[in-house]
Amino acid sequence: MSLGDCWKQLSWFYYQYLLVTALYMLEPWERTVFSILQQHLTALFVMKPKSMECLKDATILGSRSIRGHVVLLPLPP
Repeated sequence: MSLGDCWKQLSWFYYQYLLVTALYMLEPWERTVFSILQQHLTALFVMKPKSMECLKDATILGSRSIRGHVVLLPLPP
């Protein structure tokens, strides 16, 4: 697959994204703001459960909270 074909395929996916999300009606700066917010919120909802699971495991293993920061303590031998 040549570079031109790859670019054409990526452009087609981008246009589909614009059509599905109705971003084709917005100005370029509005599209950028919406896309950035959408990516951040998606990452937040995808990564938040995993980070909470890690904090829960750290609490079970032994940790202390100092002014809102979680400090992991070494496990006893």
